[in-house]
Amino acid sequence: MTKGIANCFCGVLDLLETGEGFDSHFSVDGNIVTIMPLTAEARRKVLELSYNDGSNERDHWIYGYAEDNCAVAILQKTHLSVFVSTGISLSAAKFFSPLIVKGSESCITDVKTFEVIEFYGGIVDRLHTPGLAVGRVDDDMIKYKDAAEYTSEYEMTLDETRLRVAYTIKKPVGMETGEVPDLRNSIHSVLRLASDSPQPLDAIRKYYSCAMNLFQFCAARLNVHAEIRLYKRQSDAPVFVRLTDGFPDYADDVINFTRVIRLRFLGGKLPDLIRLLGDKNKMPYLLFLPSKNGDADKVLYTDVNDLCVAFEREYARHEKEVSEEKKKAARELAEKLGKEIDGVENCPDEVKRKAKNILNSQLKAFSPSLKEKIVYFYEKYGSSLKSVTEIGNHDKLGIAEFYTDDDFKKMIGKFIDIRNKASHAGIEWNGGEKIFAHLKMLIYYSILDRAGFPIQDITMMLSWLYGWQF
Repeated sequence: MTKGIANCFCGVLDLLETGEGFDSHFSVDGNIVTIMPLTAEARRKVLELSYNDGSNERDHWIYGYAEDNCAVAILQKTHLSVFVSTGISLSAAKFFSPLIVKGSESCITDVKTFEVIEFYGGIVDRLHTPGLAVGRVDDDMIKYKDAAEYTSEYEMTLDETRLRVAYTIKKPVGMETGEVPDLRNSIHSVLRLASDSPQPLDAIRKYYSCAMNLFQFCAARLNVHAEIRLYKRQSDAPVFVRLTDGFPDYADDVINFTRVIRLRFLGGKLPDLIRLLGDKNKMPYLLFLPSKNGDADKVLYTDVNDLCVAFEREYARHEKEVSEEKKKAARELAEKLGKEIDGVENCPDEVKRKAKNILNSQLKAFSPSLKEKIVYFYEKYGSSLKSVTEIGNHDKLGIAEFYTDDDFKKMIGKFIDIRNKASHAGIEWNGGEKIFAHLKMLIYYSILDRAGFPIQDITMMLSWLYGWQF
């Protein structure tokens, strides 16, 4: 990929934001930013930004220029830590910045806004393979297909902002004299979000979350990555972004592109899925997906707990309402049974209170148990699920295990027991973890169904994503 932001660089800042010059030096080492004020006013500003009274626990952008004359914007989210020393006080200060923006060329003088955000390479190469752009090789020359064959573009609205979302493949447009062509690192797939109006730098994280939700969902991995670039509409020169995501490693180079939901599978419903994954009232819970490469083929206890949470949330998202008559009947029965409990003789009051609490928390609210909620999804999508998990004679070959409906429901109970018994008897792997992949697929069926995809299309996508395990 094209070189982005260097790990270490330095430059000058307009800390006072006067627009009349530079009043401080700065240096960047990874995510640690050191500021050295040059004027008395800048020193006072550094002192103000060091106050640990809560006034500096907010987003604040600091602008300047790097040593290569490229514009820089650095996000400050916490107070500065000022150096205390004897002798001459330079008022130097440090802080951690999770987000740094830097122009790629000196001609870019304004990095305060952008119209286009692009996610380049990395996981995007797995979801929309760059090889789709290559036509054939004739006379030792690579011929690329017409861009229309590997480019898709849709319109959508996100938080009242009209966007054009597109995925395509970027090909090399030139080569440096005397350099050996590196075609492998010169052609990459991209996802672009373009707005009609300038967007502030604070919008980077919103669009980043929007894109990452999509990438994580389609790759079934949390630890995915793509280079982030910003553009002005009138310029092809990118503004690079370095954002700290906290993942110890990335799955981009280890994921097999035949084991993902490809972007082209989503068709015209891509905007619908993006909106669903980003809407706080509709978004699914996906923390059961692996977040480290070393855990990709494991079932951790935290995964069991997270998958149970995912089912609880997904059930609530399905808007499956219990009829008012059943709710009323449940309340009346709970009250009647409560009176019966009160009338029982020779029973300690503590036992009676516990019995009534159980009635009020379960029967009176008429809320199904977690097992009943998971069974609801199995009964809704189970036949389609089996077309992926139970193929041919794979059970006889030892590739997969087949289940009757009753057996599968018993396995659901075992799976829930792993979570329930952990706080009392420790973690006991009872075999319920064998249906972990099945249950993940039920969550995917539910999410894609809510996004409006036909069941047969969902089954096709999940046969790519998870079918290789069966």
